[in-house]
Amino acid sequence: MANIPIKSSLMPKESWLRSQKVLSQIVFYLISSLSFTCFYPSQIQAQIENSQLNNSKQDIDELLRKGNKNVNEGNYSRAISIYQQIANLDRNNARIHSGLGYLYVRTGDFSQAVRAYQQAISLDPNNAEFHYALGFSLANTGDNAEAALAYNRASRLEPDNIKHYLGLGVVLLRLQDYQKVIDTYEKVIQIDPNNENAHEIMGVALLKNENSRRSVEFLQEASIKFPNNVKLKLQLVTGLLNLGKIDPGLEILQEVNQSELNNTNIQLQIARIFEKQQKLEEALVAYEKLSYLENQSVEAQAGIGRILLEQKEYFQAIIAFRRLIELSPNRADGYHNLGRALEGRRRKTEAKAALLQAKQLYESQGNQAGVEEVEKLLEKL
Repeated sequence: MANIPIKSSLMPKESWLRSQKVLSQIVFYLISSLSFTCFYPSQIQAQIENSQLNNSKQDIDELLRKGNKNVNEGNYSRAISIYQQIANLDRNNARIHSGLGYLYVRTGDFSQAVRAYQQAISLDPNNAEFHYALGFSLANTGDNAEAALAYNRASRLEPDNIKHYLGLGVVLLRLQDYQKVIDTYEKVIQIDPNNENAHEIMGVALLKNENSRRSVEFLQEASIKFPNNVKLKLQLVTGLLNLGKIDPGLEILQEVNQSELNNTNIQLQIARIFEKQQKLEEALVAYEKLSYLENQSVEAQAGIGRILLEQKEYFQAIIAFRRLIELSPNRADGYHNLGRALEGRRRKTEAKAALLQAKQLYESQGNQAGVEEVEKLLEKL
């Protein structure tokens, strides 16, 4: 069976939280971009035909012919019906049940795929591929804990097969068990030192495990080994920022930006670093470029508004914060800063209304610090 598709104390809290947002996007991208492939139709047929069939062989051969014809034509629902008939004729054939599992995966019915692979495992418990396929199916139902157990069983049966560890690492990442992810991907890299995907997820796990120094050391080596990997460089930037090393992080971002001109994550990082350094004009240009690249970007509008507010360009700041609220109606800081900008224009009635809305949102979100800041501003009106 082939593969199945399957704070640092040195950095201010606000800047650390911002860097984690970008890291979360990287995490999300990594997880969602992993592939998991199964039996090809011809392989299903070959494996079933090679098994010991009973005296209904003629019936099974005919059903196989029809079933594989439907698979080749992409009619998976009809193929499932036919393979279910085959399973009824040869109930103890693990390969037939695993073939059914594959078909359920192709139709997106992962719950049924789980049952099919469990049945296959009950008949052939030492088949690592079945455990691997079960892990993938469980992961797609959202049962990451059980998926991890299935991948673990597969890796024990085939300890040198990298794909079992790759699958295990992904579900452990979803479970936020970062130390186990690190342990798992150390094995992968030991088996295959040139596995680029393993280096990416290892970097994410190190950053999420708040081990900034080790993550920077690892990611520096990985970036040298894979010089064209943008994800690794972005992770390295996050690690450097967590250590408070702003200038080296900015230098890497600007270098990457030369070849990734339309990468919004890079543009956002650059804008935030300039803002942190109080280079307001540079930050404003970067946020405006981000807004141009992604006109629905909430972070771009928030950044533009903050810079304009700090520059006391109150009228333009009001426009930016109104746009932010339009994009994200429940964003408390949008109303908060809108109130500040309106107060700067001496529009006190409107400012009070915006601040009261901000207070209500802060309260609903359990943000007591925000509530207190707004209350101080309201007292001055």
